Amino acid sequence: MNVLLAFPFEDGETGIAIKEAFERTGHNVICVDAIRQYEELFFFTKQNASDLDLILCSRSAMLYDELIKIRSAFKDIKLAVWNTDVRANINDWSRLKYMFRFVDFYFGVADGKEQEYKNEGINFHHLPQGLDDRRYFPMKPTEWHKMEYACDLGFIGNIVQGIHQKRFDTINEVSNSGVNLKQFTNIFQDNHNYAVAVSRLMLGDSAYPEIKGCYSVRNWKVLGAGGIMIDRRHEGIDEFFNGYVHAYDEVSDLLTLIKNLLENYDENKKKAEEAAKWVKAEHCYTHRIKKMLKIVFG
Repeated sequence: MNVLLAFPFEDGETGIAIKEAFERTGHNVICVDAIRQYEELFFFTKQNASDLDLILCSRSAMLYDELIKIRSAFKDIKLAVWNTDVRANINDWSRLKYMFRFVDFYFGVADGKEQEYKNEGINFHHLPQGLDDRRYFPMKPTEWHKMEYACDLGFIGNIVQGIHQKRFDTINEVSNSGVNLKQFTNIFQDNHNYAVAVSRLMLGDSAYPEIKGCYSVRNWKVLGAGGIMIDRRHEGIDEFFNGYVHAYDEVSDLLTLIKNLLENYDENKKKAEEAAKWVKAEHCYTHRIKKMLKIVFG
């Protein structure tokens, strides 16, 4: 199968992982950077139209005009969008819903939203993010990494007051309780894996706990790197992660959970090692691509 993939690629993260997942499952991929080359999507499609089966795009609104031109000229090529952002309510994407309605398939991370999107004329399918197992896996830290990243509870990501208010308040309260917490920003791949190896526990704190299936890619990365993962409770989280993510409801629950996990660290670390094998075996991007293609082509 021949796929034209329009995603951001320069950060070396999700777009690259999806590209490689197609290639690893036996498909040919042509890449168009959704940020730098969005005006060239039609050109690349025209150049390869006789061979293309699928165009898969990120949720960039800049691609919409190009998709309209492509649909007008090449009606047999399947068009799809995979929105890997954790925001899930249709109102969050009101400026993009015309694009989502226009394509043949819209894939998103929120589970149980089929009817909401169907009411908007959108062919929605639940497809969560996955593990990039070529970049996120257990690594043995050096002595420098041990000094740099050592803590009882680590958080990898950004905290912006207002946008991440609940996360900001949670981390503030945990820090003030005396827990040895460190926040790591802008660390990816090897450095991410070293931080997970050295931090005794890792905090996920996915947004939108009221929405089933709305998990941050942080969960997959930490599990893949062998970390003991804690996340805010979402509906179905225990089943979805096979019990490998430790869930909490309120900050008081989180503090108790941290204490219990540290007191039984060896047992929980062994469970985390099992989780790394499980997520690689069942939840890589290659698994997501296989599911997507089955939905699109049967």
